[in-house]
Amino acid sequence: MLHNLEVSHVKSTFPVSLGARITGVDDKTYSSTGESFSTIVLPNSESNASKKLQADDVSLAYELYCHIETY
Repeated sequence: MLHNLEVSHVKSTFPVSLGARITGVDDKTYSSTGESFSTIVLPNSESNASKKLQADDVSLAYELYCHIETY
């Protein structure tokens, strides 16, 4: 189960922006046409800055797990 996903390095030599859809990551970034993606990579760019793509609060799931009887 995915709880947290972060990208730490991205590089694109493509001449236009690229929208990426990543399984398990919500599509919360929107292009100029209104289409949603997990992230958008800018044209001819490179970045080493970390970007959090998905972070879920697992405290409720943990609390529920603690209250379920195990068999």
